[in-house]
Amino acid sequence: MSNDLSWMKCIGTGFFVSCSGLLVTAAHVIADPIESDYAASREVSNSTWQSDAVTLGVMIPTNPIMEASGYVFRHLEWATFLAEKTDSPLPFRRSHLKLNADIAICKVRQPDARVPYQPLALIQKGIRGFGAVIGKNATAIGYGEMKDHIQLKIDGDQVHCDLPFQLNISTGVILEHFADNAISRASPSPGPCFSASLPLPPGMSGSPIFDHEGIYVHGVASMGLSDSDGPTDHGYGSMLSHAIQLPIPGLAGSSLADVTRAGRDGMMIMHGPGDM
Repeated sequence: MSNDLSWMKCIGTGFFVSCSGLLVTAAHVIADPIESDYAASREVSNSTWQSDAVTLGVMIPTNPIMEASGYVFRHLEWATFLAEKTDSPLPFRRSHLKLNADIAICKVRQPDARVPYQPLALIQKGIRGFGAVIGKNATAIGYGEMKDHIQLKIDGDQVHCDLPFQLNISTGVILEHFADNAISRASPSPGPCFSASLPLPPGMSGSPIFDHEGIYVHGVASMGLSDSDGPTDHGYGSMLSHAIQLPIPGLAGSSLADVTRAGRDGMMIMHGPGDM
């Protein structure tokens, strides 16, 4: 959202994973304002950027039972993702971020009772099933084909705009795993990932990808291939099992897996036989 509250750019989809405002999306969704001219981003420290033109955040529909239809904007308090910065020798070129994985873990202020939301369960130890194995189904749910530039009307802390939240559901079959993709670079999606026969239109980046049973989120939509007729039945998802083990500065060095095991932040815990 622009800092003067006049317009908004829709980049992708995110999903809550805790009751405290933790959410997950694709890293390239978070990196877009850093690498694009519209955000006027500047580097504050070696791992921190700040924008002087826009505020990055999420739009959440309000509860129509509690108040008139609209949206609440929650700005990101912090976002963490893995990337390497490369500086251009040309003075007019910006720094480029080379993503090592296409998953970002973010934090917004905890939604209140006016904002209905459901934290999703992540892949975790103690659950055994078919999962996202080759040949099994996977389902991505997200907001595709969103408008790129939207005019806003602000009423208190509620946002009114022409933003139809229409969920797209894509179902396909897992085709191939690229667990060592950070080294092999066999897939165009950065870091550990998998391919599936999923059509992923623009805006679906960052969407949750559920496993065969539909119990937990196994991956995050990274990119979809398109041709002259639009999205094709071929997309890539980043593997969550790697990202949830990484230490997060905003969580005092704990990982999402640590937070889940400790029963903190309202993370959804599942119990069952077997290991991840």
